[in-house]
Amino acid sequence: GSLLGRVLDRRSIRAVMALGALVMAASLFLLSRATALWQLGILFGVLLSVGVTMLGPLSSSTLAAKWFRRKLGRAQGLTNMGGPAGGLFFAPIAGALLTAYGWRTTLVCFAGMTLCVIPALWAVVRNQPADLGQHPDGLAPAAEAEALAHAGPPWGPARLVRARAFWCLALPLGVLMGISTAWIANFATFAADLGVGTEQASLYLGVGSGVGILGTLAFGALSDRYDGRVLLWVIMAIHAVAFAFLRTLSGPAGFLPLVIGIGSAGGGMLPVYASLIGRIFGPASFGSVMGFAGLVMLPSFFALAPLAAALRDSSGSYASALLLFI
Repeated sequence: GSLLGRVLDRRSIRAVMALGALVMAASLFLLSRATALWQLGILFGVLLSVGVTMLGPLSSSTLAAKWFRRKLGRAQGLTNMGGPAGGLFFAPIAGALLTAYGWRTTLVCFAGMTLCVIPALWAVVRNQPADLGQHPDGLAPAAEAEALAHAGPPWGPARLVRARAFWCLALPLGVLMGISTAWIANFATFAADLGVGTEQASLYLGVGSGVGILGTLAFGALSDRYDGRVLLWVIMAIHAVAFAFLRTLSGPAGFLPLVIGIGSAGGGMLPVYASLIGRIFGPASFGSVMGFAGLVMLPSFFALAPLAAALRDSSGSYASALLLFI
């Protein structure tokens, strides 16, 4: 991610995203043919992760930062609503395919869907306004040049590690996104512990993602008007309160409203985070900063999902894991 961020600041975003879609499709197809656990680990943990990084929020957020300045938060909200929108549409589809055909056929279907993204990317995505003879926000060339002059020198790793603002943003966001990843990774087991079936759990996850679309748009628009740090505190508070109520559940009653609450707050993370990066570090270094921050966030992503699962297996419930999240 760190290396890719620097590439995105200097090379074709469209080519990177198209190649990422190709890597994702190949990974999903090979996963459908896996016969050993170690193969799943390599294909899912390495190859698919590379494809997701190339195609996902890092690339799309960098693209939005190059096209927008004044309404960057709203642009990031619209850009990043693809994640929760995908959950809304594809989680129920995945649940139905798994039930009807099994996981191998489901992965082949998703590989084919991913390939269909490539022509659309190539037709629509343009790396920066200059490729079409335009300027960010429709600014005049002189205004754009002045904005770039105020941005200062590029933010590389050597400069970032000395910047207090970088660590104050990357470390807590890493924990928060790691918690969100752990929640999604353990969602099916958590739902099953409460007596929620596989298809119903997929539906619940889809509903949470659908609400996440609204959260993405709302928090993205709010970040153009209010301090992004305050918005992140609000997002953290919603998560903490929802996790506190989840610890009290002994059955499926009340589960869906809490899933909706977590989904709405989770959808707001990326646009607020991306907006803060754009406003603090500038669009010219956006990919480099977001990519290097991803490197800082890795320990949280690696640790929290398996830790939550281990706590559940050792105690028989997710109560201690939820307390850790809070």
